[in-house]
Amino acid sequence: MTDISPDQIEILEEFVQESREMLDHLEPTIIELGQIGQDPDTINAIFRLFHSMKGSAGFLELDQISSVAHAAENMLDKLRSNQLELNDTLIDLLCQSCDFSRNALDLVASEYNDQAMADSAKILTGRFQAHLDSPPARDITLEAEPETIPGIPDLELTITPEMLEKFIQESDELLQLVEQSILAWSENPRQSKEQIQEAFRAMHSFKGNCGFFGYEHLERLSHQTENVFEFLCTNPKPAHLETDRILLQVVDKLHEAIAGLGEDGNGEVQGLEEDLRELEQIITPDAHEELGLLGQILVEDGVVSP
Repeated sequence: MTDISPDQIEILEEFVQESREMLDHLEPTIIELGQIGQDPDTINAIFRLFHSMKGSAGFLELDQISSVAHAAENMLDKLRSNQLELNDTLIDLLCQSCDFSRNALDLVASEYNDQAMADSAKILTGRFQAHLDSPPARDITLEAEPETIPGIPDLELTITPEMLEKFIQESDELLQLVEQSILAWSENPRQSKEQIQEAFRAMHSFKGNCGFFGYEHLERLSHQTENVFEFLCTNPKPAHLETDRILLQVVDKLHEAIAGLGEDGNGEVQGLEEDLRELEQIITPDAHEELGLLGQILVEDGVVSP
């Protein structure tokens, strides 16, 4: 970073201090997991800590810390859904992530950035990726974030008006990109996979920022939307006939909630649970209505949108 203001320095110093405290709790929890095996509650606790660190580091543009925490979070998510089996190698990777994070935090404390850790981050995320190359699960559902773990601190940084203004501006830009990608994809789902991938990346960034600011409704809705984009990457022609309408409706609601933040809003989304159910219908095969022969013909002839 260049031209760092005193306020930014204070925020970074607070992030470093609270992240170190978090690592003090994280490391023994990982060791405990290695001793007791694939325990859901312990995995959820570790997942939540990496998730919190990733969101905060990402917003502060500490890309190396964020990328390693993201890789660890992805692996833990597969452990939570039983797509991976816990072993000593995975425990070792999680411990290496803690060591990496401590070294990176030392760098942030002195240089106010973590760019010198880029090579180490690339190596470590590559090791995680080697365990994440199995095909994604077909039945993707939104899991509630684990509740606060007693005795483990959250990263609760002071949000300045300048930070909020930046968040709103970046959110508008990301949501515009998502909307444009959905419209391009809806015109030709079979040949526009890259549009959905772009929408996924933008929504993922938006979700992380919402988590950093503690906007629960926005984070939950963007998380489920991100799941839909992940599903569409491998299912470009979903059975649900109103996929594009539902996605555009969600983006409109996210835009509306973000606009409200500039007017002392709280980031709540009206009808959140209904929106989550509609999104889940897209990615849960059992929730799809049977199209039947007539429906298939209408899709193939372009009378209705796939």
